[in-house]
Amino acid sequence: MTSRTDDAQPKRQPLLPPGPLTVSRVPLPLAARDRIAWRIAALALCLFHCRSHTASIAQLQILFWSLRDPRNANALLSHWRGERGFELDSSASADPALLDTLRLAEAAQLIELQGSGKYKLADAGERFAEALSASDPITLDQEQAFLREISPITEAGMERHLGVTLH
Repeated sequence: MTSRTDDAQPKRQPLLPPGPLTVSRVPLPLAARDRIAWRIAALALCLFHCRSHTASIAQLQILFWSLRDPRNANALLSHWRGERGFELDSSASADPALLDTLRLAEAAQLIELQGSGKYKLADAGERFAEALSASDPITLDQEQAFLREISPITEAGMERHLGVTLH
């Protein structure tokens, strides 16, 4: 028996673009919550919706956890309304980027660290938050709607609605 070579598949030519091949850098997409501009704006809005524009780090951790993902915000809202018990998962307790955001906002004089250990919007931070609230409805619209739903935000209110201790 002889082998036939004419039945073999023809050799394929690689598909190449016509002309020279160029390579360029393309920025990787970055989620809004990972952009410092979003984080500073979200911080200003969180404090703006807190009583006396002041919040503890524990309050901010929970608020930032809620803002990071719409599912988190919906879960917190359902607990806030008493629809089910609130269980704070480990992802809410430690957000190293929040600490960086607080440092940057403090350096930009948007917030002040009070003697009580709480963060307060400075005058520039209040003007910034007011401008964000009055701007185009698309600007952080989901975040603003969520914060308005639970405003005014207090430590006692968060403890009562969520059944957690923030001290």
